[in-house]
Amino acid sequence: MPNEQEALLKKFNKMLVDYPDNADSASYFVSFLRLFLRQKPSSSYLPTIEIMTIIKHEKPTVFFMMRKLAKYDFNLELLTGLHMDYEKARENLQNQLKKPRNQSSTF
Repeated sequence: MPNEQEALLKKFNKMLVDYPDNADSASYFVSFLRLFLRQKPSSSYLPTIEIMTIIKHEKPTVFFMMRKLAKYDFNLELLTGLHMDYEKARENLQNQLKKPRNQSSTF
């Protein structure tokens, strides 16, 4: 996994702990998503669906506010429509963090 992606995934995990589940935190998560999506993955994929699923389950108020903001932002609307099984999302994200740096994803 590229260093940038690894650093952003660690930042995401820290945000889940540091920011409360309230409307004020939504802007921080939206800013993070914009930064995250600017990455240029070489051979690995961006775990965007996993991140959105985790936000939806662990920060429901933040996710609700993001859905409201999505009425005015097509990209955010697209992102808030992504979802998968929560346990699988958590597992995939942990696996991404555990991969050796020179190993690429098969997605």
